Amino acid sequence: MKFKIERIDESKTERVSETKLDEMIHDYRKALDDLCIGAMTDNEIIEYVKAVMAEGRGCRRQPQYRFWGFAEPETMPGDIRVYYYYTPTYIITAFLMKAFMVLGDKADSIDGFADCLKRALGGSTGRGFQNDWSPFGGGPDYSMALEPFCRADAGDFVRKYPDFCPEFTKLFNETVGKYKLPQGKMPVFVYGTLLSGQSNHDSYLGDAEFLGEAEIAGYYLYDMGSYPALKNHKSARSNNSSSGSGSDYANTVPDTIKGELYMADNETIKRLDRLEGEGSLYKRDYLTVWYGDSQEIEAIIYMFLSEPDDSLLMTSDNYNGIRWNGKIH
Repeated sequence: MKFKIERIDESKTERVSETKLDEMIHDYRKALDDLCIGAMTDNEIIEYVKAVMAEGRGCRRQPQYRFWGFAEPETMPGDIRVYYYYTPTYIITAFLMKAFMVLGDKADSIDGFADCLKRALGGSTGRGFQNDWSPFGGGPDYSMALEPFCRADAGDFVRKYPDFCPEFTKLFNETVGKYKLPQGKMPVFVYGTLLSGQSNHDSYLGDAEFLGEAEIAGYYLYDMGSYPALKNHKSARSNNSSSGSGSDYANTVPDTIKGELYMADNETIKRLDRLEGEGSLYKRDYLTVWYGDSQEIEAIIYMFLSEPDDSLLMTSDNYNGIRWNGKIH
């Protein structure tokens, strides 16, 4: 397993696309998930910890803390600042916290690890875990900031090390109860054989908490025979355009892909990785899902890696929404 930690030079930040920044945040999320499900060896964890420690730094206003944002926060508008400055900081801090617990005594072999983690935890309290907007309405939202910490079992960390960073312990305990975010779990969006009533559901998600029916926008489904393949619309358009039929896509596919949302624990995600052939057949990805009463949540989704033939594209005439029964009728 190879890791590449990237940083954006402040003088060049404006030259980097949002897509590139989103890809970097995606890589941080995947590293956190890999750590949580036990997919990294101790040596890989230590390598990654050393790499991100080298990239952390203070900002002009708070040089005593550690952040992993892509530019100085005062140079960014409010909403951009939350996502491209604090979100990578939250995710990497959660990784360091989980790594500290997983490594145990081996954490002491990493020079400056404890000090870096304390500074990162302190930096993570700067906004009080609040976003500038709430997808749920009715005031400030804490759930998007808390999610990576809950994913990394921060509750266990603050119980075991309450005095490690007192300001983080206090803030976490005060805010985590406002949102029902299970410790060590992650939402997963499913759209094929993992749907309730389908062939793989009971074996893999039978004990998972059902959050509700959900949908995503901007993706295409392909009929692979015994299972569907999901592709991003940009990737699909690019692939299809080479055959001269890309202009027909907007008129032949549904506006949204419907599925179901579940809260999965680490062991379940590990088993889903094996089922989906993560890294070879499908890629574990992350995207915004809509569910319930117009609520948004960041969830795991499995994306098909290969480029299916255009003839397999599921059109609005043969797309049967939330149910998958093998071949579409």
